[in-house]
Amino acid sequence: MTKIYAEGIDVETLGKVIDHVTFLNTPENLKVNLSVCPEHYALVPREEVLEVIEKTGNAPFPMQFFIQFNEEEEFKRLGMKSIRIKSSELQN
Repeated sequence: MTKIYAEGIDVETLGKVIDHVTFLNTPENLKVNLSVCPEHYALVPREEVLEVIEKTGNAPFPMQFFIQFNEEEEFKRLGMKSIRIKSSELQN
């Protein structure tokens, strides 16, 4: 879970800023993303997919994975369900 504390900005504007930095592939956004996440070697947005190459923990090699945003409707269409843990405060 990530908590963001931002004074002087409303949630709608902050959401737009985060989306801009996450989804818009510009040299400035790449610099911001890689500066705040030094374990990442690549954060490359491609429409609603984000490619990530990062080194985690004591792994000897970086890992590559893709984050698919806004996939909930496709999951529902395919009959897939997320497992919910009722005692978890982190799932919504």
